Amino acid sequence: TTGKLDEDTVFNIIRESAASAFPKYADKIKAGVDLKTLADPYIQSMSSILEIPYSSIDVFDPTIRNAIGGDYSKVTATPGMGGVGRGEYTLYDFEKDLRKDARWQYTKNAGKVIADSTLRVLQDFGVQA
Repeated sequence: TTGKLDEDTVFNIIRESAASAFPKYADKIKAGVDLKTLADPYIQSMSSILEIPYSSIDVFDPTIRNAIGGDYSKVTATPGMGGVGRGEYTLYDFEKDLRKDARWQYTKNAGKVIADSTLRVLQDFGVQA
C-alpha cells in the first residue's frame, strides 16, 4: 500500500462515524443515506416555526442534533400519537418543543397565535363579537 486512503475508504469512515453518532439512523446511514436527508424534515420545521432561514440551519445546529440524535429512551409520547412508551421522538414532538423554544415568542406566528387566543377568550366572555 502507498499509505493513501481511497475515496471509498474515506466515505466508509465518515459513514461509520455518523452511524455511531446517530444510532437511530445507523442502518440508513450505512446504506448510503446522508445525514442531511435524514435531518431535512426537522430542518424544514425549525425554519418554518422559528422563522429562521432554511440555509442557516444545518445538521450541526444543537436543536437539530438533539432532535435526530438525542436519547429519548425515557420519552413517553402522548397516547394516540405513536411511539407510546417506546422512546420515539416524532416530528410532531419536535414541533411542539420548538413552540416552547424562547426564540418562538418573537416570531410572527407566535404573535398571531397569541392574538387569536386573546380574541377567543374575549369572545367567550362576551366582550368581543
